[in-house]
Amino acid sequence: MSRRLLFLAYYYAPHHSVAAIRATAMARHLADLGWRVTVLTVDGAELAEHDATLRAEPSSPARLEVIRTAHRLRFLYPAALRTRNSGLSRIAGGALRLLARRFAIEREIGWRVPAQQALGRLSGQRFDVVLSCGSPWLSHALAAGFARVTNTPYVLDYRDLWSGHQYTLLAPPLGCGRLWERRLRWGAAATTIVSPSWLAVQRDLFGEHPHASVISNGYEEPAAVVPAALGENEFTMLYAGQFYPPDRTITPFLRAYSELRRRNPDKPLQLHHVGPSTAHVKEALAAEKSTAGVLCEGRVPRERALKLLNEAGVVLISASNQRIANPAIAGMITGKIFEVLAYRKPYLVIAPENSDLYSVVRTAGGGRIFTSDNIAGMADYLEAVMAGHPPPYVDPAAFSWETLARQMDGVLTLAATRAGR
Repeated sequence: MSRRLLFLAYYYAPHHSVAAIRATAMARHLADLGWRVTVLTVDGAELAEHDATLRAEPSSPARLEVIRTAHRLRFLYPAALRTRNSGLSRIAGGALRLLARRFAIEREIGWRVPAQQALGRLSGQRFDVVLSCGSPWLSHALAAGFARVTNTPYVLDYRDLWSGHQYTLLAPPLGCGRLWERRLRWGAAATTIVSPSWLAVQRDLFGEHPHASVISNGYEEPAAVVPAALGENEFTMLYAGQFYPPDRTITPFLRAYSELRRRNPDKPLQLHHVGPSTAHVKEALAAEKSTAGVLCEGRVPRERALKLLNEAGVVLISASNQRIANPAIAGMITGKIFEVLAYRKPYLVIAPENSDLYSVVRTAGGGRIFTSDNIAGMADYLEAVMAGHPPPYVDPAAFSWETLARQMDGVLTLAATRAGR
């Protein structure tokens, strides 16, 4: 008989956020591995934008049920939820959002009551394990509450750090927030997190959890990849995503691009940026005084970004400009690298010397990783790729969602077995 999994995932298809990829892929592949999965998430009608690229249906749809709830206090999250955000509503909502941030109130907090109501209706059903994906961290609290009422083991899946987060505005205040997380973690049958350095951060904060493990983010095999019809002499460097100055900037890429142009004055080259960091890119271009061949397109739908990725000569990825980073920064493995692995494109990563990205690159192959000051090394690598000599791929399948879901299946199965389920 199949085991039953209750999966709390605020970010889930069709949510237009990279955060939705992990939960959507996990639910689908766990269902294909034999779990009867019930996902609790937000109603798509509440969302401001939908992502049509997310594949949510497993091979056996009967094994996956999705329960969608309403969402209150939508003004706290106007970037993702349907809400009035103009005139007086924008002014009042902005003031309340500042107040919520001051007191570390999650922007997704309006999901709490509708989710609790849905969980109340599910409390009479028997589940073998409860899994929650955070952030938002209220997902973990909801999972623990349901597990306590129903005497069910629960597993906490960390897509980000909660306490100890590299961007402190996203972390709860010290004291009560950290104590709350400590209680939730030590009540959990198991915990998972996306990188070894972030697991080390949790160990330093909370001690060694007896059943803690790393399950990376990953990629979905594209349904079909048609090789791009590139011009004979065309070479495009693509950065698709956001920058976070001063730690993560476009400047090292601009300098490597300028060096590549200096070495190859007759070669048509382009540096193409898509994402919400247009202002930063324009400031960096002005500072570097080099704009020839640079295209800044702004934010685009994910379908467009993936099409550009398939057409690019090399894909650029940035984790941090620091040479040596603290564990919170070192453990940051941007999801952009996994999209590149899916399309088997050459890529160039900028990251600290102690970044967990080195392990990803060594395992998967297909790219190179540099510190931000190694401009000559980046230019050498770009020349090799441009000449048709990219590094070979080695084992990208280690980061496929099919592989990663088998790892999560092992964690969930052991949690259920230890609880006598």
